[in-house]
Amino acid sequence: MPTSRLLKRFNDMYRTHGKFTPTNLFTLAHYYGVSVEALVYRLEEMELLLSSTWDKLRDRGLKVRKVQEELGLEQIEHRIDLMPLHYQHLAIEALDQGLITEGRFAEFLHVDRLEARRIAEALREYSSGMREEDTDFDLRQIQTAGK
Repeated sequence: MPTSRLLKRFNDMYRTHGKFTPTNLFTLAHYYGVSVEALVYRLEEMELLLSSTWDKLRDRGLKVRKVQEELGLEQIEHRIDLMPLHYQHLAIEALDQGLITEGRFAEFLHVDRLEARRIAEALREYSSGMREEDTDFDLRQIQTAGK
């Protein structure tokens, strides 16, 4: 997870919601195609979350699979085995910004144009579904109550 992109996405979510919630964490982990635990450790390393955040979430009884299901964060069923989800998102961003053509997008994903359109639609639909749900507490403040 590139530091600059991760920092930008984190700050965008924090600014939008006024806090960084577990929902934001799960959405961001899904976006980058990494485990929630790995993302927590990376954010701790970047000093965006307090250390031991993962332990605190686990101690609160966090059930990763259950939350992922509730948020609808299932794996996109197409060609992820060939191209990491994060790269697919970068490609759709480039396509939407006019930096690459639809043909280049299809080439990048190693699919024909029809499949590329289907993948693009699924990625756009996923991106527009980023939202904050019931997990409405700020992960940046999780340790203050436990100290």
